[in-house]
Amino acid sequence: MQYLFSQAEDRFQLREWGGYLCFLATADSTAARKFGVTAIVRMDQLIHDPHVHDDSDEIFYVLRGHGKQLLRNPDGTDTVYDIAPGDTVYLTKNRWHGTSNFSDSEQLDMLLINYFYDGQSNPAIRGVVPADSVPCEQAVFGSREWVLTPERCGTENVRGEVLTILPGKTLAGKAEAAEMFFFVISGEAVSAVPEARLAAGTQLFLFRGDEYRIENRGEQAVRLFCLSADDAQN
Repeated sequence: MQYLFSQAEDRFQLREWGGYLCFLATADSTAARKFGVTAIVRMDQLIHDPHVHDDSDEIFYVLRGHGKQLLRNPDGTDTVYDIAPGDTVYLTKNRWHGTSNFSDSEQLDMLLINYFYDGQSNPAIRGVVPADSVPCEQAVFGSREWVLTPERCGTENVRGEVLTILPGKTLAGKAEAAEMFFFVISGEAVSAVPEARLAAGTQLFLFRGDEYRIENRGEQAVRLFCLSADDAQN
């Protein structure tokens, strides 16, 4: 079973901590067991105070704007990183963290994913993956950048990549992980399986064995964030 979700301005909801969320996939809408929530987070001149989750890892991909990401280290000290478009953040469960946007003119938008599983990812990972630190590999459809690997997320079960589909090229295959999705960062593509228009802000959610075929029929490159999760081995 495959599912399509799209970002919409009228679907952003004010949360108790002051930011806004536009929910895409949820456990209720997809019957997903691993990626329980996918949403767009929007922050305007706001500090989301340090907090911790004990039930899931949390993943951010920065879509727009600049901010600060606080991460608590195993020794109890805090490190604050600058985050910018294209950066990826992986927060293991039970790790204190907080995100801030101090700009009075630029909002911070991030793709948010909660990954639920039994066990504990390695809390000693750095947690922040700058966009310019990831090598780009050529592919038949364009290029791929492995932003989340076991070394970068502290678990063997989650993989994340940024894919670029060049004009006239097609990305096709079959979902090999238990759950996975494509999120359109920029550009516009066409999904042939299932048949649908994939504009920026659209998420295509898949389960193991689902086939996909994403075609770039336009004149501009299409960039996708792809995340997959398998059965926990931690």
